Amino acid sequence: MIRWGLLAVCVMCVPMVAMAGDAADIRRYLTPPEYGNAPHKYVLKMMGDGRVKCTSNLVNGKFVTAKHCLNNYTNKTCTNDMVAEVYEFQSLSGDSVTAKLIECGGYDGTGGTLAGDWAILEPVGESNSELVTVCDNIDNGDTIVMTGFGKLKVLTSDDVQNYIHAYLRFLFDAQTGRPMGTSRDANVDELYQRGQASKKGVQEVRSPGDGAMCATDFMDNASAYGIDVDAWFDNSEPKTRKCSVASTNDGGDMRWLQDCNAWMGDSGAGVWKDMGDGNYCFAGVLSQSKDHVGGTNSIGRGSIQFVPVTVFQSSLQNDT
Repeated sequence: MIRWGLLAVCVMCVPMVAMAGDAADIRRYLTPPEYGNAPHKYVLKMMGDGRVKCTSNLVNGKFVTAKHCLNNYTNKTCTNDMVAEVYEFQSLSGDSVTAKLIECGGYDGTGGTLAGDWAILEPVGESNSELVTVCDNIDNGDTIVMTGFGKLKVLTSDDVQNYIHAYLRFLFDAQTGRPMGTSRDANVDELYQRGQASKKGVQEVRSPGDGAMCATDFMDNASAYGIDVDAWFDNSEPKTRKCSVASTNDGGDMRWLQDCNAWMGDSGAGVWKDMGDGNYCFAGVLSQSKDHVGGTNSIGRGSIQFVPVTVFQSSLQNDT
């Protein structure tokens, strides 16, 4: 049986794990018949190097996404010296369109500039110019819909439990210097139920090569513990969810989403306020989340921030 005291490796960069029952993935796959419905019909993939990089939304003839989805975003000022850049997007129907960067906020990768994590691009050539409603106000408790191309597949409760058990076994083998996969079938129930492991979940879980320290180490060896990495990471299909708006971030311009989750690839997704009767207004753009599996923060729950449209509404409406 695995003992708690042996699991010292990666503790500093990856919190302990949680009971699978605490973790519910509120996302679901968007079905093709919904592709033409608001607000999903405004969603686009933002491409980069032949892969899905982020999510974007078509708002009044312009594409809106997060600034950190741009190339070398920390050095971009989007002023008169801005170099025109063109990016590729794909609609839900698979049509490709390019768009040039015309405006962005001041986000430079630091927490104090998060309210500048937005970017506006203008399609090259003709595009759908259907007008949408931009929210006049965003209140605590408002229901929102967010659809994006997050990299992680929609998880079942069994997925979460299997993942966390596999992760614990990996930590044990890494700590004791055993070959990867040695403890694939080890009993982890004792460790799994410890009080210290009741809420956090596994944090910063990324696919191989994404740069997260310990979680990447695990994903590089996940197949030895029964996890099919290729099956876990899927950003080809849009995923949607309903959440609610929480308070402002420390009195600043950013807003929180509660009872929500998101993943890498969802960045730039539109936050759409549900006004009832199938009507939605554009409330902002997804900026930040944390990648968890399991626990009370499962898949970003409780840690998602978006830039409200009020921050960049004047730029969005300006004619260019």
